[in-house]
Amino acid sequence: MSVQVSYKKQFLVYFLLLIIILSAVEIFFRVYEWMYPNCLFVGSDAMKDIDILKQRQICLENQQIKTTNLESIPENIPNQNFDTVSINSHGFRGNEFNMDKEKNTFRIFVIGGSTIFGTGASSNEETLPSQLEKKLNMDFLEPKIHVVNAGVSGATSNSEKILVTKKILDFDPDLIIVYDGWNDAWHRERLLENFGNDVVLEIPQNSGTGIMQMLQENLNFYRTPLVIYKEFFWDKSWRYNSDANDIKIDKDISDIWKKNQEEICKTSTENDIKSILILQPILGTGEKQLTNEEKEIFPKSKFDITTLETLNSLANQLPILQEYCTNVYDYRNIFDNISESVYFDKGHVSDFGNNIIAEQIARDIHQYIN
Repeated sequence: MSVQVSYKKQFLVYFLLLIIILSAVEIFFRVYEWMYPNCLFVGSDAMKDIDILKQRQICLENQQIKTTNLESIPENIPNQNFDTVSINSHGFRGNEFNMDKEKNTFRIFVIGGSTIFGTGASSNEETLPSQLEKKLNMDFLEPKIHVVNAGVSGATSNSEKILVTKKILDFDPDLIIVYDGWNDAWHRERLLENFGNDVVLEIPQNSGTGIMQMLQENLNFYRTPLVIYKEFFWDKSWRYNSDANDIKIDKDISDIWKKNQEEICKTSTENDIKSILILQPILGTGEKQLTNEEKEIFPKSKFDITTLETLNSLANQLPILQEYCTNVYDYRNIFDNISESVYFDKGHVSDFGNNIIAEQIARDIHQYIN
């Protein structure tokens, strides 16, 4: 005699079976993502001093940081906390701090893209702004130096200009340091599209059509769709800079960069804030002796070469900007005497590279701290 199982029990059995299958698939893809992380710095020679497991952790946690365009420019969403990277309640990477500046404190804001935010940095403390704060506080017993990391991945001078006027001024900074050039040179089409706009919608370069960003922001608890999309459907051409995207507009970009930096420095001066502009180095600037790995990733495509040429053209604007900023510096040659690997891609550097840059900035701005 057969026993008929009710539809309700059948549904429950199939539902539990589905949960088991989905859980098994999720475990598989989480292990796969851990073993094969989608970051260029994992396993690179520039990161050789960091344990490979730590490198994978840095990669996965960096990818989970969320940004938003809700306030007219790209910003980090506040209150994100991971072991190697955290965003405070103001949307800046690093420790929590009060908006009101403490007495006897000299507050510095460092503005830039992912190179300032610290893509690939092993911790908040190893980012360029944090290393700068550490070095300055060793030199000054008074005042206390507070350096804020205002870097946002994908930011250009268009959004940095708005960030200063709409947000940073409210924090009563004593000095603003702008460290950029690479994003303006690389995202040149986007820079042209957004120049002069009050709302700058700069989608981070790794978001593709927007699907990637949507998955990262909403599916961290179940990563299977995200991993599948990254491995089989995500257009990675932005990494390799297809020649099809080549566009020779370095003169236009140079003019836009100058106008944006001029406005930042003018705004700073009007609010009794010192301003320092630094043209950053990327792989190919200066006379650095390249390691074998750096030679492999050296700019070769037309797009990459044009990016390098465009960044170099920005240096022609520095003498003009000297009239508006407290001072300007050209760091394109900062790694000329460094023989070991510093770059793990075409512009991001290791903790060691951040240390070299922070040390030079500390020397250059020493005279402006009172």
